[in-house]
Amino acid sequence: MIRTLFVGFLLLGGCAQEAAECSDTVPCTGFGESCVEGVCKSRACSSSADCGMEAHCVDGECEGGCAVESDCYPGDTCTDGTCTAKACRTTTLDCDFKEFCDVASGDCYEASGYYCGDCRDDTDCGGNGNRCLSFGQYGSFCGVTCERSADCPAGFDCIPVQDGGQVVTNQCITYCWVYITDEASGPPAPGAAARGPVPAPVLVDSSSESCAVLP
Repeated sequence: MIRTLFVGFLLLGGCAQEAAECSDTVPCTGFGESCVEGVCKSRACSSSADCGMEAHCVDGECEGGCAVESDCYPGDTCTDGTCTAKACRTTTLDCDFKEFCDVASGDCYEASGYYCGDCRDDTDCGGNGNRCLSFGQYGSFCGVTCERSADCPAGFDCIPVQDGGQVVTNQCITYCWVYITDEASGPPAPGAAARGPVPAPVLVDSSSESCAVLP
């Protein structure tokens, strides 16, 4: 009787050992398999790298949200399992086109509608030194007075505009027509014109030749 019980224990021990297909030192060999309590099981993910953005791996399955910052899109941070935008620090680097950075709150906010606004003359641009600039075939758009590029929202530069060879104003301007039409979705590549030669902007309310050079 004792001998029979002893053999039974050996057989049970052997079954348990055979069931352990994997361990910390013996990995699974099947594609997409991971070791779960000594058994190789097919899983959707073995790490968060196998999941899409704003998702992470939990017990072999991809779940929405994040565990660490690398689960989020670049520039976002992981806060309480949710990817959130980091607070902005500078307008140029952290905000979208025609937005300013409010450093105090860390939020980007949209600039006024005068930036790249359609215009026929300066009165359409809100006064305060803002000028209506003609770009020939591309149309006329409002510039907004400035002293330096830091005064302009993201995507704009503070450009000196000349009249009769003399700088008469500095205006926040950009390739406005590129952003407000469906024909293109961003600024032209460096050194390339947007859909043909880009005309120098001309002051609409000036009878003499005026120009500026876009970067």
